[in-house]
Amino acid sequence: MVQQSILALFLLPALALCVPHARHAQKHSAPVVARSSDSLSEYPGQVYLKNSCDYAISIEEFAGAGCDCSEGGTVEAGSSWNETLQACSSGNRVLKVYREGETSPMQFEYGVDGSNVWYDMSFIDCVKDGYDFSACAGEGWAMGSESNCKEFKCSGGEECCTQGYCDPYATGLTEQPVSGCGGDQGYTDSSAMGITIELCAS
Repeated sequence: MVQQSILALFLLPALALCVPHARHAQKHSAPVVARSSDSLSEYPGQVYLKNSCDYAISIEEFAGAGCDCSEGGTVEAGSSWNETLQACSSGNRVLKVYREGETSPMQFEYGVDGSNVWYDMSFIDCVKDGYDFSACAGEGWAMGSESNCKEFKCSGGEECCTQGYCDPYATGLTEQPVSGCGGDQGYTDSSAMGITIELCAS
């Protein structure tokens, strides 16, 4: 089944599904233009990230074969970033988000397969000593797609390890914290669907 094959791609989010383009050698260098709206309906077919924190974050994108890769850069407090949601011929996409002064990113992972989009959050690199998320960009995280589809959301602590990956195997969970959105939820055109990400989500 398509769902099973795509789920398998997300079972090990700590392993890079996407490879960096050469132009990412200078990390976090390019500025990101602020957007004034945070409505998913205004960005069909887009990945939309809202920085609701009171501080700037840095982003870096890794893309699988057959996908373009954005330059990355800085998203100021209260600003947002968006790009076209693309299907890669091999692998998926990973958006690494950094808190100032930290080198371990929070990761948002997503991909397209046919009429379905897939997404998950990974705290693997930035969580410390069990449930210490202080090194992760944001103090509250949300990731989802269209209104009929699952949203992952948490504000810290053990809950976040049920809403995202705190280790590569999501140890102790009966269901992997990765979701799809598409035909089963009443959506058939992935080009009209989007993914939303929010940092410091309330």
